[in-house]
Amino acid sequence: MKKLIKVIIFITVIAFITRPALAVDATPSGNSDILDQLASKAAQLTQGFRRVYTGEIKSVGTTSYTVTTNSGDKLVTTNDATSFFRYRANKHTEINFSALKNGDDLAAIGTIDPQTGEMTAKQIIAKVHRYNIVGLVQSRTDMVFTIKETSGKISKVDLSGLTTNPASIKNGDFIGVIAYVSDPNSDTLTSLRVVDFTK
Repeated sequence: MKKLIKVIIFITVIAFITRPALAVDATPSGNSDILDQLASKAAQLTQGFRRVYTGEIKSVGTTSYTVTTNSGDKLVTTNDATSFFRYRANKHTEINFSALKNGDDLAAIGTIDPQTGEMTAKQIIAKVHRYNIVGLVQSRTDMVFTIKETSGKISKVDLSGLTTNPASIKNGDFIGVIAYVSDPNSDTLTSLRVVDFTK
């Protein structure tokens, strides 16, 4: 921030010093080119201080994510020094690169290249992407329920982590579940809340 303030002060002083000379001498000089270059450099430095990207993951690379932000798609690269966290119910847990997938929301904090807009992330903070599932219970194995959604899609949801007892839910019940992906390598979602509309 100090560097940015120094550049702005320098530009102001140069502009103030050169203004009378430009007003008296109408012939072109190199002063305006210098001012344009300094203004451009100040804009680049200002851009470099934007150190956060927030948005939805559009695609996942080997060590990078393409994130859709309010200002367009941005590339967020990671390395061995990048920390990963996920927030759920006001608690955070450490995760790794592979825990995130397309559609997840994240905030990336790091250094942004003012030329390319590419970020090298120091920290990735992911929010739980919630899925609302409404449909009929088709079957259950222990606490994993197979639900046929109203759209016709079949979803599997693990209800074992709930504080309320889902033991009363049976085949044919019409339920609503709020769930999230806890294991990206599994096709079974983890439930946050369930409502049995049949009761």
